[in-house]
Amino acid sequence: MRISIETITRGSEDGAKAVPAMIRRRLSPVGKLALGALAQLEPRSDEPMVFASSWGDADKGVELLCQAAREGAVSPMGFSGSVHNAVGAIASIWLKNRLAYRSVSAGCETTEAGLLEAAMELENHESVLFVRYESARPGYYASISLADMPEHSYAWACRITREPACRAGLALELTRNNAAGAKPALDTCGELAFLLNGQAKTLQHGPWLWVKADACI
Repeated sequence: MRISIETITRGSEDGAKAVPAMIRRRLSPVGKLALGALAQLEPRSDEPMVFASSWGDADKGVELLCQAAREGAVSPMGFSGSVHNAVGAIASIWLKNRLAYRSVSAGCETTEAGLLEAAMELENHESVLFVRYESARPGYYASISLADMPEHSYAWACRITREPACRAGLALELTRNNAAGAKPALDTCGELAFLLNGQAKTLQHGPWLWVKADACI
């Protein structure tokens, strides 16, 4: 699979100020990071979107579980904000984007699965918006070993295009070796460092190999 990436942005809560306040108030901290990264791409309403996260808003999920144990019921509004596609739904409302969006979860291989989903969208669209985000491990999970949950929340986003990204960005090839037995661990810093570092040419992530291709060929 080969894709061209125009721009890579990193999320911040300040970046989410581009989202109208009435919509922004529905976002959790990790949701603000995700849409803060998306906002920097100046998204258009006619671009499909792919959101990739292993856990979504883990804090909100724990909060609802505790509420259910304590009260026997959960807040309907709280539940609607806890589902895995909540960030994508809020983004589509903000952008008035009527296209179908995708919400992907694949454990430690979530980034690769999301990029694959985005690449398939290029069959019908010139560009796709890709957002990768994850919330920090909730305190309730502190004693549990979870390879696909980070210690700190993060988000990054990029616009993936059909045409070679000669002017800005890079071309990326992902290949999968099904014979590889190594199980990947979450490597968010490695993924982002690879994408932003002009010197690095390859990244091995479990059975996946990322290779920077010559974007102008």
